Amino acid sequence: MKLFTTIMISFVLGAGLSCTDGSVDNVEETTCLRAKFIANYCPSGKALHLIQFLEPTELATAIKSQTSDTIRYYAAVLDLPESVRKPDTEFYLRFHYDQAEESKYRPEICQQVFTDVKLIVCDGATKDSCQTLTEAR
Repeated sequence: MKLFTTIMISFVLGAGLSCTDGSVDNVEETTCLRAKFIANYCPSGKALHLIQFLEPTELATAIKSQTSDTIRYYAAVLDLPESVRKPDTEFYLRFHYDQAEESKYRPEICQQVFTDVKLIVCDGATKDSCQTLTEAR
């Protein structure tokens, strides 16, 4: 709970000033990275969930810590399986960016609680490894 509170405070304090906004084209390829579930994200036409990637990716929003030089990478995820939707759960996420899905499900409100983050689509999630997800295809 303490980690969640710290992250929420970082989002509120850092919204707007600390975000880097890189443009991402309509990416059709699937990527697999290690991630951690943070919380449910903002209301939308479909359930969105906030995750933190545990390694850098341009498909996420980079947010610099207010207290150190640490940069964390966050994204809102569509279609995230319930099995990994528990606070601080680490897992491997296979995902892609879909510009049409982002336009359709991007929340119009809620940035007063979370900073605006990039939206991605989940293609699979497991606690095992990315290789497990690749073999399951």
